[in-house]
Amino acid sequence: MKRQKDEEIDILKEVYQTQKINGNIIKNETPDFIIIDKEKNLKIGIEITTLYDNELGPISSDEKFAKKFIANHRPDLKKKNKKNKRFKNMWVAKIEKNPYISGSVNTDYTIVQSNDFGDFLDFFDKTINRKSEHYHENPKGLEFVNLIIKNKGGLLSNPKLDMTLFYNFIRKHGLLKTIINSNFQEIYFISKFKMGKLLIPLKWFVFFSEFLIFSKFWKQADFVKESMKSNLNDKINNFIIILLHLGFNNIYLYKEDEFKYIMFGNKYIKFHPHENTLKEVTFFTVELTKLKKAENHFNYKDYYFLFIKYNEFRNKVSPKFKDEDFIKLD
Repeated sequence: MKRQKDEEIDILKEVYQTQKINGNIIKNETPDFIIIDKEKNLKIGIEITTLYDNELGPISSDEKFAKKFIANHRPDLKKKNKKNKRFKNMWVAKIEKNPYISGSVNTDYTIVQSNDFGDFLDFFDKTINRKSEHYHENPKGLEFVNLIIKNKGGLLSNPKLDMTLFYNFIRKHGLLKTIINSNFQEIYFISKFKMGKLLIPLKWFVFFSEFLIFSKFWKQADFVKESMKSNLNDKINNFIIILLHLGFNNIYLYKEDEFKYIMFGNKYIKFHPHENTLKEVTFFTVELTKLKKAENHFNYKDYYFLFIKYNEFRNKVSPKFKDEDFIKLD
């Protein structure tokens, strides 16, 4: 059986082998790893965790805790313990031994938990929040910290669950706010889906999804002048205003030569203010302290009317993805 640190290294490589980085990996505690960018001489932190369909996954692998939980919640106890509020829809069930099979079970009881998609999203939310709490401030010497989550459950591989439906679940749940307001620069999510095993940068995923919805909104908005609709700079500026109203934190802006850059998560949009083309670019490290934050640059509260109109449209529309929008790992 692999040691935890070896398993974490394997998970780390699944993410960064796709970026072909030039860096040194150093084992650490909090965060789990530090990567030094050889080209820029910048350091970033990497925190790694696993996700299951519910809390039973990690609990069942903790033999000491499992025994204690069973002892306190067995159905045959005369004096019932108070319900454990920490673990939703979890109980202890008696195992019926098969009299015809010798040694068919090793224990008389097992822990059971119901599998509800809403509970899964709650657990997903708690997993991110629990890790994020350690990083209200970046550890000294690090530009930022990324989180990598490896999903070991099977709920998301349901053949009826496509990526549009996955995003709709996220945005109707508190998980959306947790993702965009976490203390991580990016949250990489490795999971099996209907279309295979994917690597999803969750912060960029929600940013890109909102951009797809906003593009539809901007095109059909009858109160927007045609000259503004055809101007990419106007479109991007109004999109940022919408994101700020939605609660997106840490959107970074900067200019270089003739180009403008909008950064969120592990990517940035590069565009020319007077041309109608934009480019999506992934970055490894960057000095965030040298960049401007969008919330300090836009008086977005003056445009509440725009947000109201967008929100009405957004509630009726879903983003449409292409296979090439996602990174396949196998």
